[in-house]
Parts: sequence; C-alpha cells; structure tokens
Amino acid sequence: MHPTQGKSRERKASSPGYGERALAGVVVFRGSYVLEVTGATDGMFRLVFRHRRAWSLEAPPRGTAAPVPTLLEEGEGGLPPSEGESLRLVFRPPSPSLPAATSALTVLGLGRTCPWHEEARRQVPRLGEFPLYLQNGDALLALAVPEGDPDDLAFALFSLASGFPLLAGELAMPPSIRRADVRIAFALDRQERVFGVGELKPEENPTLDLRGRRIPIYHDHLPGPSHLAFPLVYTSRGMGFFADHPARGHLDLGASDPTLLVYEGEGAALPLYLWSGSSLAELVGRVVRFLGPPPLPPLWLFGYLQSKYGYRTRAEVEALVEEFRRRGLGLDAVFLDLYWFRRMGDLSFDEEAFPRPEEFLRTLRDRGTEVVLIEEPYVVEGSRLYEVGLREGVLTRRPDGTPYVFPFWSGRAALWDFTDPRARNLWAEAHEPLLRAGVAGIWTDLNEPEDHPPDAVHREGPASLVHNAFAYRMHEAVFAAFSRALPDARPVVLSRSAWPGSWRFGVGIWSGDTRTTWSDLAAQIPVGISASLTGFFLWNSDVGGFLGDPPSPEMYVRWFQFGTFTPLLRPHGAFQDREPWAFGDEAYRIVRAYLRLRRGLLPYWYALAREASTAGEGVPLLRPAFWESWAFAEDADRSFLVGPAIFVRPVVEPGQEAVDVVLPGESRTAWLDVWTGKVARGGTRVRVSTPLAKIPLWLRVGSIVPVWEGGVRGERVGSPWEEFRLVVVPPGLWLPSSEAVGEPEGSSCARLGFWYEDDFSTTAHRIREAFRETEVFLCAAEPLFLEEDGVRYRRAKLVLRVRHDHPDVLPRRRRLLVEWWGRPAVWAVGPQGRPTLVRSANVDARSAGQALGELLFGDVLPVGRAGAEEEVLRPQVIDFGEIPADEDIALELLFADD
Repeated sequence: MHPTQGKSRERKASSPGYGERALAGVVVFRGSYVLEVTGATDGMFRLVFRHRRAWSLEAPPRGTAAPVPTLLEEGEGGLPPSEGESLRLVFRPPSPSLPAATSALTVLGLGRTCPWHEEARRQVPRLGEFPLYLQNGDALLALAVPEGDPDDLAFALFSLASGFPLLAGELAMPPSIRRADVRIAFALDRQERVFGVGELKPEENPTLDLRGRRIPIYHDHLPGPSHLAFPLVYTSRGMGFFADHPARGHLDLGASDPTLLVYEGEGAALPLYLWSGSSLAELVGRVVRFLGPPPLPPLWLFGYLQSKYGYRTRAEVEALVEEFRRRGLGLDAVFLDLYWFRRMGDLSFDEEAFPRPEEFLRTLRDRGTEVVLIEEPYVVEGSRLYEVGLREGVLTRRPDGTPYVFPFWSGRAALWDFTDPRARNLWAEAHEPLLRAGVAGIWTDLNEPEDHPPDAVHREGPASLVHNAFAYRMHEAVFAAFSRALPDARPVVLSRSAWPGSWRFGVGIWSGDTRTTWSDLAAQIPVGISASLTGFFLWNSDVGGFLGDPPSPEMYVRWFQFGTFTPLLRPHGAFQDREPWAFGDEAYRIVRAYLRLRRGLLPYWYALAREASTAGEGVPLLRPAFWESWAFAEDADRSFLVGPAIFVRPVVEPGQEAVDVVLPGESRTAWLDVWTGKVARGGTRVRVSTPLAKIPLWLRVGSIVPVWEGGVRGERVGSPWEEFRLVVVPPGLWLPSSEAVGEPEGSSCARLGFWYEDDFSTTAHRIREAFRETEVFLCAAEPLFLEEDGVRYRRAKLVLRVRHDHPDVLPRRRRLLVEWWGRPAVWAVGPQGRPTLVRSANVDARSAGQALGELLFGDVLPVGRAGAEEEVLRPQVIDFGEIPADEDIALELLFADD
C-alpha cells in the first residue's frame, strides 16, 4: 500500500552457483495457504501468506488496503505447484510490478551446504536437517518445511551483523491462514521485552515495555484519548515485525501465553515484514527507511502553536496575535477549530465570522503567524461536498449500495470514501483554493474514523477491513492538494489517526482528547515515545489537557514544560483558555521562559528533523532512554531523550518536590545537569529537586546545542539566524580533572554535532540542494601546549566546518556566542586572530553575556547554584563577534595547564 514500495531500490546481486540469475523470491506451497518470500530492502524480508483461494492477481486479498501482487506471474515460476511440490525458487530480476521485490536475495545453501547451518540448528532445533538459508544484507532467514502436518512451517530470523548468526526471532507454531482470518505466532524469550505499537489510552496503562498485553488493532477514540495501535513491534532480542494488514485484529504480546507473540486479524492474506537489528535505533531506522522517510517540515511547525476549541472570529484571532506581539512572545501558528466554516463539508471559510479570508491569512503571515484549519472526513447534508459526493458516487455506502447517511454531531452526515481514488481526487481539488489563499496546514480530526458503521461498505471492502488505513487514504488526498496547489511548499498535516507510512505525506499525530488529570499527563510520556518508535516523529499532546475541569496552574506549567521538549508544542482545550497568561502571574513567568527556550532551540529541533527526513537516517526526535543500548531502567516510562544531546525527566505528579532518575547509557557516557552544573555518569541514579519552575534537564557531555538568539527574543520564524549561541559541553579531556568522565579525546577531534539551515519553508533544499550544514568539532590543537610570559597553556580548537553550502542560504555572516561548559578558558582567539581575555587571576569570570539558563530563568529559579562545597561546572559565554557563516573557521581556546 505504500508508494515507496513501488520505487525500485535495486542492487545488483548474484546468487552463488546461479550465475546472473538473481533470486526474486521463494514460494512455499502448503495445504491451505501459499507463502511468498521476497526481499523488501537490505536486511528486511517480506513474507506474504495467502489462503489458496485468494492466490491470484485478478482477485487480490481484501484484508489489505491495496492489492498485494503475487510473486508468481506468467512465465518462469508461474505454473501451479506440481504434485508433492512444497518449495520453489523464482529466478527473475526484481520487477517494478512487484513492489516488495526491491532487494534481491542470496541463497546460502540447503542444510549443511550453508556455513551457518550447525549454529542455526543449535539455536532453533525445529529447523531440522534441510532448511533453506536466504541472506538479505545482514539478515539471514532459515526456512524449513517439516513433514507431517500439511500446514506446518518453520522459519527463523538471524542477524549476521556481528559476523555470526544471532537469533532474532522464530516462528513458534504453524501459521493459520484461512479464508476469513489469519494468525501467526513467534516465540518470546523469558526476558524479552516488546516495544512499539503506537498510542494507547491512559486507562490501558501505557508503558514502553508492552510484554504481557493483548492489544486490539482497531483505531478508536470513543471515549478519548486515542487508541492508535499498529501491528508494528520491536523485541529486545533484535527482531522487527510489521504486519501491513490494516484489518481489525489483535496483538497478543505474551498475555495468553507468556512464551508467544501472536498477531491475528481478519482477511485471507497477511503481508508481513521481518528484519533484525542490534539496537532499537537500528530496528526503527530500517523500517522507516523502507516505508520512506518523512519530508522536512517547515521551521515554524517546531515553534509555538496556539490552539483551543475554539477561536470563533477573525477579530478574536487578530487580537490574540496582537497580544503575543505586545508581550514580546513568538506565536508561530494558530489552529482554528470548528468555527472557521459554516457546515462540515463546505471546506470554505464562513465569511460572516472570518470576512475577507485571503486578507486575514496574509495579515497573520506578515506578522509571523501561520494558520492551520481543522477538518473531518464527514460531510453533512446540504454542504457543498455532500452534494458533490452524491453526484459522483464517492460516499460510503450501505450493503444495498445506497449512500450511508447517519446522525452525526453536526447533523445528518455521510462518510467520504477515501478508499476510492476518485474521492481522494475530489477532496484534493476542494482544498486547492484554501491552500492558495494562504492556509499553511490541515488538521485532520475524527479520521479513525470515529463514527464508522460496522456494516458500511467502501470501494476497497467492508468497514472492518479498511478501518485502520482509512486515515492513510485521507492523508494521500490532502498531500495531493499540497502537491497541486503549492508544489514548492512543504506539507503540514496534523492527524488524530494514521497508519505506518502516513508520515511520508507530512503527517504528524497527537494523542487525542486528553483529560485534565495528572494521570493523563503522566501517560503522555510512554505514549509519545511509543508513537515515535513506530515512525511518527512529529507528535504532541494537548498541553493542559483537552477535556474536564480547567487545569490548575501547577498542572498547566508541568504540562507546558513537558510539551517544550516534545516535537510539537501545542496547548489546546475545550471551551477553556490555554494561552500562556491564562493561569496567573507566577505560571505566566515560568511558561514565558519555557516558550522562549523552545523557540531558541529551533536550530536543534530543525537539525533533528533534517536527520529524520534523510533517507539514510530514519531516527526519531523523541527517543527512549535506552535508545542506544538495551539497558532498560525501571523508570524508563518517566524520562526520554530529545535527539542525542538532551535528556529530560518531566514532573507529572502534583506537589512533587524531588524525583529520582537513572541517567541514560553506560559509564562512558556522562551528563551535565544544566541547573546545578553537576556531571554524572550514565547508569547513575540521581535525585534532583523539582520546584515548580524546574524540569530536570541534562546535556550530554561531548555535544552541542545550537540556539537562535532571535527566537528567544520573539522574532518571527523564517528570518536568517544572524545571532547564534552555541552551547558546548566538551568531552572528558576538556572538563576539570575531577569531572573527567566520558571518553577522553586525546589529540584527536571529537564531533560534537551539527546544525542545518535553508529557507525554512520551501522544497528548494531538496530540489536545488539550497541548504547549509555546519558540523562542529573540538580538536586538541597542535602543538597542544603554548608558553607565554612563563605561563603554559593547553590549547583547543572549536572547528566549525561547512559540509555543504548554497549561495541562496542566508546569512553570510553572523554574530556567534559560545556558551562553554568545560574547563575554564583563560583566552579565546576568534577567526580575526584577536585574543579575548576570558578569565584572569584577578577576575573570577568575565563573559560576554548571561548564560542561557540565567537569561531565561533568572527571575523564577536559581540557576547553577549548587552548594559551595561542591565542585560544579559554570558556563562561560564568549562573544566571538561577527564571523563568516559560509566557510570553515577555527576558534581557539587556551586553558591554564594545571
């Protein structure tokens, strides 16, 4: 069903002993079903189980949202099985007509002819004497057809990444492929953990490790928040599993039998993807790269997004924007809920409430604020698209073929049938005027769909078989509208429902109608991380909660702090204010500081988004603490990484004065507490105080965090980054000796990170490579020591290397501040060669300005003030003045040699 699967990623491969005849796949014939095995991409296998009666191109299985092509066509391999035949190799170059066959397989041998046979059989005795071994990249699939039960099958997935076969997953029992349902079971080790799946409701007790759960695979939001679960999981043994099967089903992750991971669903065919990985990062990256990475969003989407249900008039919205300007706060987008139109299905502004909409949109954009509009997949009687749907026959139907009209919250309505290509085309056409007028994003709500009659019939099948992928088809339509109306713009879609791969259409998701309770706030941490692990890198929860009594100032502050470090920051509430100043003066001062911090961090968020949108990366922005290893801590559901450099532990309980947290990684990793200046090793349990203004926050030793000074001041997004702050936490050699944790770099260069710039809104970065990427290294200078006036100094160079540049990218020069969290520097030498005194014997510290924490939080929270008896790091802010932004430069730091 994914368009990326139709784009060939062929690589030439020859199978030993078969000359130029590449192996396209393997077909296994069993009593009631046929299994086809192909290569999806390097390291990933695609297995399609089909009931015998569903096995043909002319009659594709109805259990998927798109026809699943069969491997066997006319010609070689296309003949029906001969009597007694159980397995057939199909030799043919991967074909564009077979979307799954994008990676040729290699036959390693049968039984002992494979060099890994004895080790594989030792780990999985059920493979027997003569399994067929197939290699795809660093993954090995062993496939055996036992005698006896005509439906029996054995296979196991191994990783060859270490040069030795390590078991990642194995089939536990014969698959059940019948005419109306499918079932497959994998073995679970006693200590194996299971991650992924997506979003669960708070009452489902969402956790990162889902071992022991039975989870419905059927999108649901009645009541909210969202249950948005996908058959996409990763195991700590190193297996990735994705059933691209959007029919109603269940995942049983050791609930019924603690030794089994079971997927079962409706339909007569099951497309399944299996792959291996040595870490969670590798497992997630592989499936995202296969389904296709998300496009790079516009920069404004990572700023401050204001929403509520709802802003009713143009005058109200313009007054809101003006109030943000008056307070010196950046407002990057306003989300308009259900009051912008007159009838659901008009897809046009109500010009009584929002007169002259093009002027309105232009005025807000000129002030730096974009507009995002809500829509739902329903059209009410009398609306413009209801009449179009009746005329064109693209409304969901009853079993008798008549349009399915039913009572809806806004009147009698019908569900638009997005599984029909004509319906998608008409929906896209209806959006084009809005997008050309200046609408920047679409907010697709209720598209599980929330009201979905069980007897409804769609172009692609009955409701139960298409329900979970319905939103995916809606996303295709909205993406098509962007592509037609604004081909140079980047699509923005925020959706309540989705299917893996929806992110390719610029889709982010949110967790639905959260309630204003502390338990709902606490649940958002594992929900957000799990959503990110299933590929949805753009995610948020409604800051403050959506439904219920108004949140207390404390709850709003804590939720806002959490939201500051999620990919999208969007307060939202039902018939309640969610503006930063709505909860009293103390809450406002705190929230204002976090809002400014969020916008200052835009270069960091943008660099993470660039990584996520690059085909070779596929890494989420929000990551669990055990992202880089399988070191799972018991408090993993309460903390997370933002990219590689930031670690956060939100406060999610009322009146909480302190929290305990285990820092990520092993002892070679170290973390700086930005509030106290203390450094501690990974794996260490620390206790930190949590006054209301403070969210526990650490920076990785050996990293950078780029900060846009204009964002802190409330300047509009889109202007060049002419004033820049580089927060540097150097690796161990450049920390005071008592804090020298982490791996010392010696005389080598350590890469600390990068930042990325383009025009922040168009596709020029992709079409014309109009972007700039700057890497940051810390190097021990040569010679390492310098003596002057009898004083010996140790030298280091902070190197800014422009890896890629384009003349259209601005600025060409910028002012640079370096906030240095390391061994105190005495002198700094910029690119002009002029030394700047940073510290002397008579002056404890002299800096060019305040550290970021003091600048933002100095009036609400003591920053960097640990006890006098404790040795901690203090930041130095060094002003290097105006430097070239488009060429490599080296900034030298000199330290007293202790």
